Amino acid sequence: MRLERFIPAQLRRPRILWMVLGALLLVSLVPIALYHRQVLRLSQGKLADTERVQQAELTRMRATGEYTIADLMEVFSVGRATVYRILE
Repeated sequence: MRLERFIPAQLRRPRILWMVLGALLLVSLVPIALYHRQVLRLSQGKLADTERVQQAELTRMRATGEYTIADLMEVFSVGRATVYRILE
């Protein structure tokens, strides 16, 4: 039994309008979400490479003996715990 035939036509039209608007919204948001997900994947990959390079540089700088922990914290904008964790 279809309940729609019991609803007057004046009340059915707004429902159809909302369904169309919802479908348009969904169609327009899906590509944006997919693009955003792709950008995040790319940025996370680049970030991981950058972090490895920075960790190697931090370790090299500390091994020279010219830089203190405080200097490394300032140069790489990280906390003391992060510097110690990288150096372990």
